[in-house]
Amino acid sequence: MTNAMIAWGMIFLIGMLATHFMGIDPWIAWIAWLVIFFFGNVLIGKAMKKTPREIGHMWMVVNILGALLTIAFLTGTLQFDESKIMSIWLFIMGAAVFAGAHQMKNPEQIFVGLLWIATGIVLPIWFSGATFLVGGLIFGLPPVISGLLKK
Repeated sequence: MTNAMIAWGMIFLIGMLATHFMGIDPWIAWIAWLVIFFFGNVLIGKAMKKTPREIGHMWMVVNILGALLTIAFLTGTLQFDESKIMSIWLFIMGAAVFAGAHQMKNPEQIFVGLLWIATGIVLPIWFSGATFLVGGLIFGLPPVISGLLKK
């Protein structure tokens, strides 16, 4: 599991930083990141062997909700800037990490969940021009640091 989390973190860290600094069209970037979020979460879920069934179901809901909201944003059904869609992903994934970590009594992951929730709240207010930069740092660094410390 440690290697999977490090890989997940590196993909998000490098990929989102590249998205930010290369100035990729937001519509194309969000389609790519929707696929990465969705399948990345599915693959991490498969790697988690001892996870209770309820937590797996919770992550399915997070994936489906995030995907539907991202699709609504991309099709123009939801009219707001891209920082808010990243904020939604941070908030719902943070809530899922927090809930799962609380149930499994993992204080390190409880902190990560709270960090993602807090970042989801402040991102559109303070960092709206750096959506992928903040997303890359916040989604990428905690799994990488945590995985390396466990090795």
